[in-house]
Amino acid sequence: MNERLQRILANPTLHRNALTDEERRPGAINWHGSADSPRSSQALCISAFGVLRDTVPRDKVLDRLVATTLPAYRAGGRAPRWRIFLEYEEPRLLNEFGAQAQPTSVDALLVSSKAVVAIEAKFISDASAGFGKCSAFTKGRCAGFYGPGSYGSSQAWCQLEAWHGDRSPRTYWALGREYFRPDVFRMQQQGESCPLRSTNYQLMRNYLFAAARSRAEGIPTHGVITIAPTATSQRLRDQVAAFESQVLLPSCAGSIRHTTYEEYARHLRGSGDGSCAELADFLEARIHTVIGQ
Repeated sequence: MNERLQRILANPTLHRNALTDEERRPGAINWHGSADSPRSSQALCISAFGVLRDTVPRDKVLDRLVATTLPAYRAGGRAPRWRIFLEYEEPRLLNEFGAQAQPTSVDALLVSSKAVVAIEAKFISDASAGFGKCSAFTKGRCAGFYGPGSYGSSQAWCQLEAWHGDRSPRTYWALGREYFRPDVFRMQQQGESCPLRSTNYQLMRNYLFAAARSRAEGIPTHGVITIAPTATSQRLRDQVAAFESQVLLPSCAGSIRHTTYEEYARHLRGSGDGSCAELADFLEARIHTVIGQ
């Protein structure tokens, strides 16, 4: 085991029971650059959902979390069996191939017979920065608008719809037509701002990933839940609300929402299970220690 992985596994924000033996091995998880920091959003998210996998009320807790967060989810009857995947990637879903390109990586993917839900987690500095922006624009490979001429002499309206080296054309825009407002696809010109280039970009990728996975498995509902401590949530909550009102079709309303780790902790304690209560205590203690509130 290398020194960096040892530091990550010793991170006080990573719960001792969050990972399986396999996940503790080198290369098993794509660790973020700050994963060994107590302020790591990745460590906090893996603690929150990794530990839950081996608890008795897992299905009840997740079903309650999804039902109370996403209005589009229809709960009822016995909670379905939920599977939890950490740092999950599946490049085929959005045609995200290429050695130099990062496919969509979902912090935690929740899958049941009723829904596919992508969890996007933030903590402190990443919550302050907001959701990720399109690197094609920030790195100067795109002029920043959606339309002819935005990508040099290419006929593609978006750099991500064309080959770039060995990076395959993404299917974001094609799949998005089923879920996004018509105005998102309006032809733009120099000086206008692509509706997906800013903080909508990371939310869009998570949303379409969940949509593609639900379609592939024939699961009726999909959505995105973003999560952060209460103290760092307002900026994220506003960005999620903007994505829902400005990008998603009205028929997709209620399929993306923000929640907090404190709200998640209430669901854990509400299960009446000792292991879940201990996890709730752990999460709140780490937040209090790191943020100081």
